[in-house]
Amino acid sequence: MKELYERFDMEIRSIADLAGCTALRERWLSRERGLVSTEFKRLGALPKEQRPEQGKQLNELKNYVETALYALQERLEQAEAQARLRQERVDVTLPGYPYALGKSHPLRLVREEIESILIRMGFSALYTPELESELYNFDALNFPKDHPAKDAQDSFYVGENLLLR
Repeated sequence: MKELYERFDMEIRSIADLAGCTALRERWLSRERGLVSTEFKRLGALPKEQRPEQGKQLNELKNYVETALYALQERLEQAEAQARLRQERVDVTLPGYPYALGKSHPLRLVREEIESILIRMGFSALYTPELESELYNFDALNFPKDHPAKDAQDSFYVGENLLLR
């Protein structure tokens, strides 16, 4: 038994990655070809008086191997996770990627297309305020004071003398 403990301790010290840990687990704890399983199969050849003691020692060996392999696996997984974090670290102080904030409204696109067609035909585009005073909207154009277009139902007044063009 002492030989098996020493052999396992020597083998586990040489493991440096998870693949090696898995291979060691397979070599020692596999049901078919594992060293511990092989020793359990040999119990049948021993005399009846020695079997309980030998079985107890084999169970202790199996528990020792399982515990050591579990601890090694945990340690290797944490080391790999730390290495992956160091490798994949992102500098959050770098500027982000620029992205488009949106697109033009479809009606605006149609309006711009119509304007470009008319400008190519020889017309000119004038850009004026959409809100206009009553003076420039009606009075300067000689609308009479009682004209129906000046009614609140026919024009959209925003302020007292301010309305949409």
